[in-house]
Amino acid sequence: MLRTKNKSALFLCMILVFSLLLCGCSVKEDSEQSRALCENMVEYIIRDDYASAYAMIQTVASQDEFDPLWQAMRDSLKNSASYELQQKNWYKEWSNGVTVTRVLFEITTDDGKICQMLISTRDGIDGIAGVNFLDSTDFVQKTDFLNTVNIFLILYSVACFAFSVWMLIDCLKRCRKHKILWAILTLLYIGFTVTGSTSAFNVNFRVSLLTAITSISADRTALAISFTAFLPIGAIIYCIMRKRLSRSDEQPAENEIAGESSSELSDENETQA
Repeated sequence: MLRTKNKSALFLCMILVFSLLLCGCSVKEDSEQSRALCENMVEYIIRDDYASAYAMIQTVASQDEFDPLWQAMRDSLKNSASYELQQKNWYKEWSNGVTVTRVLFEITTDDGKICQMLISTRDGIDGIAGVNFLDSTDFVQKTDFLNTVNIFLILYSVACFAFSVWMLIDCLKRCRKHKILWAILTLLYIGFTVTGSTSAFNVNFRVSLLTAITSISADRTALAISFTAFLPIGAIIYCIMRKRLSRSDEQPAENEIAGESSSELSDENETQA
């Protein structure tokens, strides 16, 4: 029976490893295909080769639909001579039996342009099944200072972590009653995330234990800024309450000592009587 279980576990592990290897190969193949399509499209844009660019997408878009996109891409890259591509994201979608692969690339040109291009491919279609283009140059320049801000936010996060650990150690030394509950409380953080863009504004609240990083980031694809902040509320509450907790822990001990002293006195009186 034990050997059968071991063989079954080994067989399941082999299936899992094989599936992961196949998935990795699929991701690499899809990424390379989308990268080649993206490079061809960018080359056509820089050379102002409208016919070749439209030929890559004519199966899914008419010229009237493609013209505004072409004009936006030409306006951004017409002065560029060379560029670099960096893959930013990859994901697949399955809908109605059709697989759609989307790969996001960031284009950095020699004249300082930073653009995002999302290449979509689909089963049954040779070439590009969809293109999304965004010039994020101005947004990147305006949010370049966020890297410096994040340095100070990391220092703040480290200070909060050190404060929580300090209060945890103090709690383990000081508390007698409900020690475990107070120890867990010292690790409690509450936080919020604010995301803002030109078209949307969202606020989300969250709770975390110990691992809480305060940061600010810029999403170049959505032209949005996201700020996440955490406060070690549990450690702060304990810090305020710890003296009171110490007095409440010491008082029963004093009462016990007083009770023992009175009982000893009564025993002595009875002995003398």
